[in-house]
Amino acid sequence: MALLASGKLISALNKTGVASCLTLPTKEKRAFLKELLKNLENKNLGPVYIDTRLCQYVSLSNFLKLCLIILSKSGYQKTLPQLTSTDEKGDEFLLLAAIKGQLKKITADKRTVLVIDNVEPFFIFGSTLFLNLESLLDLYFPQLNLVFIFSSNILSTRLEKKLHGNNLIYRHIFFFPPVQIDQKEAELIFSGTFVEDERMMRLIAHQAPNIKEQFRKVSVFWKEMGLISTKGSKWKITNPYLDNLATQINPLKQNKFHQKAGKIYLNREDITNIFSSNEQEILKKLISKRGKVLTRDEISHILWGKEWEDKHSDWAIDKTISRIRGKLIKVWLGKNILKTVKGQGIKLDV
Repeated sequence: MALLASGKLISALNKTGVASCLTLPTKEKRAFLKELLKNLENKNLGPVYIDTRLCQYVSLSNFLKLCLIILSKSGYQKTLPQLTSTDEKGDEFLLLAAIKGQLKKITADKRTVLVIDNVEPFFIFGSTLFLNLESLLDLYFPQLNLVFIFSSNILSTRLEKKLHGNNLIYRHIFFFPPVQIDQKEAELIFSGTFVEDERMMRLIAHQAPNIKEQFRKVSVFWKEMGLISTKGSKWKITNPYLDNLATQINPLKQNKFHQKAGKIYLNREDITNIFSSNEQEILKKLISKRGKVLTRDEISHILWGKEWEDKHSDWAIDKTISRIRGKLIKVWLGKNILKTVKGQGIKLDV
């Protein structure tokens, strides 16, 4: 870790002024962080550590206020700007202006690295926080650098969408996998994962077929952290505690189908785009019937509309049902939940 922290990471800071270090919430993270701050200090880079857990509650103004308080300890401006509790946006503007003033003085003396830890709760604001930080970087680079410490999977596709293409935290990513993870740490990791990460772990634990393509991007984090391994189509969880946690969840009891605003959800996950438009309509009808049979005539009507009697094809209906069944088996942890009712049609067995 020491070599990477003082070598490749600092090289990345020289190029674009920002680096993201991906760890896991274990004892080893604390050791890594201590080592990183020491190495930055040895390189005369003036690390300023900001732990967002010190914020009273999650808001942008609270984050900026915390930054200003910590920067004020550098021996310059000691007082906070006059804030108005009724105007959050106004507070943010004043705080950002004060932070710029502090950084202008600090970076005039030496190169400074803001090491920002535990910022994940602020993802609820989308890219707003990171746009503010990027504005500071644009003003004071190369004298100002940013290092983010993340204990969760920032490669999550949902997170990338939430950040609306702001790529600040994705410019240089470094993985710092732990050597060991005990049971309590495994429980903390598993309980804190994003929905798609948890679902991937469950799919692997239950040995569901063909999961690679579904989680092609998400799995990079878990592979680099040494928590999953892949060999051809075989995926496995390498940590026995995590594997046990993922296996314990009974998929048929935990998973729920529902539709909302024209979209199909498995628990909180939007799975609409897994299915074609005709398949979506059939599934929505199946969900609305709540376990009752969807007849072949009804399927035919969905496929061909008013011309369903003329265009009716048992072969086409069978192929459509087969495709839906195959996709459902993948998302439902290998379980066949689309049942054929002989002489009638199909129904969801959930």
